[in-house]
Amino acid sequence: MSCNCKPELAKNIEVEVLVATVFLLMTRYASHQEKQLVQPIVEHFDWINNHPDLVNPELKNTCSRLAKCWKFMEFGGALEAQEDIDKRCIH
Repeated sequence: MSCNCKPELAKNIEVEVLVATVFLLMTRYASHQEKQLVQPIVEHFDWINNHPDLVNPELKNTCSRLAKCWKFMEFGGALEAQEDIDKRCIH
């Protein structure tokens, strides 16, 4: 399953809608382990990270890192949390 939305079209969608959609896709993946959802999840993280209205550097960094994790999964790797060098996280 790949999204037919081109990256330039995603820039016209509100960033909040893209975030809500990637949350929905990840929840569906967690519930059903549908491998065809991995690519759309990666695409949405990339679209969010490159969205012209996204100015929060922490969210950009998080989306970039999550896209890399999901890309790794796309090739059969397990989704694992990595030790975070930046200790500003609140969890």
